[in-house]
Amino acid sequence: MAQAILSYESGDEWVYARSASLSLNSSGTLVNEQGLALKGFSIDSLGYVSGIPSSIELPVTDLESITIDEMGSISSSDGEVDSDPYAQVAMAEFPSGSQLEPLDDALFAESDASGQPRIAAAATGALGEFIFASDLATPLDYTLELGVSEHYFYLGGDSSAQYSASVELFLDKNDYLVDQFSNRLMTYPEASTDGMAIVGEEQINYEVLAPEIVETRNLDPKRSTKVTLGFNLVNYDYPVTEFDALDRGSYNSVRTLTIYDSLGISHTLSVYFVKRASEELSANHWQIIVQIDDEDVGDPDTSLAPPKNTVATQAVYDIYFDEGGSLNTELSDRILISNWVPLDENGLPNSAAGPQNVLAGGSFDIDHDRPGSSNFIIDYAGSTSPDPVAIYLDQNGYLDASVRHIIVENCGKIIVSFTNDLDTVIGQLALVSFSDPDGLSQNANGLYEQSETSGSAIFGAPCVNDFNAVSGDDMDP
Repeated sequence: MAQAILSYESGDEWVYARSASLSLNSSGTLVNEQGLALKGFSIDSLGYVSGIPSSIELPVTDLESITIDEMGSISSSDGEVDSDPYAQVAMAEFPSGSQLEPLDDALFAESDASGQPRIAAAATGALGEFIFASDLATPLDYTLELGVSEHYFYLGGDSSAQYSASVELFLDKNDYLVDQFSNRLMTYPEASTDGMAIVGEEQINYEVLAPEIVETRNLDPKRSTKVTLGFNLVNYDYPVTEFDALDRGSYNSVRTLTIYDSLGISHTLSVYFVKRASEELSANHWQIIVQIDDEDVGDPDTSLAPPKNTVATQAVYDIYFDEGGSLNTELSDRILISNWVPLDENGLPNSAAGPQNVLAGGSFDIDHDRPGSSNFIIDYAGSTSPDPVAIYLDQNGYLDASVRHIIVENCGKIIVSFTNDLDTVIGQLALVSFSDPDGLSQNANGLYEQSETSGSAIFGAPCVNDFNAVSGDDMDP
């Protein structure tokens, strides 16, 4: 492979150099002799390299306190204590680095002959002063070395279709997934509106083939719109006191869950379970009472005189089970939380989106409520009673985050993992087969091309129909 080199910003363009003398400019940005900003990756609090390469701004002003180790990790020291790394230098590698276009001042630009750069951080494999590609420090989790038996990866698309039974995967500077020769890998996209879905919820569109763009943008926060609740409940004697969250004797069980408002700020949802006596309806009657941040969130009682007609009421819902312990869906209440005002640490409304009460049009069709309201549903379908006691809570909101790493699992699905522990699927690698693979022709790079003898490519995806799984050094086959 060619030697990895340094990357810089020059206006809207990227330029490259094989060495540099660095300094800090007035804004604390690392620059070279010409004042061009060195490109690097940010490092989060857990030590993960993430995001896309950008200029490196440091919180120190003394250049002599800054160190850049052999991995390109940038930190500082006051003489006694070393700081955590601030950033890691971004390296570029070209298929034909000798064909870069020379510029003034020992700088280079990419050319048609050099090919597109692959951008990563230093780690393993000696490639110049820095080391290139790692399972700890690259925009990919590692230089993905993938293989597949009896089938081929699809590279380049219709106009320049090539095929290979093994590839090394990189991200180029435009965030395309490419092989070691800068050919873009063809994939089937995830079908959601924003092009990604939580692992296990993905829907791959097998009708479309396109190069995969791995958007390493920060992930915007998402408010919680659905809480999933599951429970098996014991047939307790019902409490004799009126419900009070501070009185443990007034309810049978409680579970809490972190949920998120429209700003991505976390709040505590408390779900209380109270056994009730209601022989005329059911011998197994429960109530679910909901609070958020220890505040009631029921819709106001508009029949009361002002100002009480604007005060939140207790959010209480009746749940009934039949004699066999199955949920009675006809008698049981559905749960819509439509009066939650997100509060700050001082108990005052923060600037997140507020509620849309039922009388104002709030409904179980959350997606069609007022955009960005704080409303959400609690879905407990399928819950049962009696023994054993088990209560499960989950929700679909999350904090804002940056990309932690990108992997490909053995069925070829491309997974982007974020710093908020959210794993999302953005697509699936395409595979092809041929009626006579021995008839494929081979080019100078060792890649295969279709011929009359081989027959036309038959498209598929790993683990789908008769297509094989992908294997790799860092993946289970």
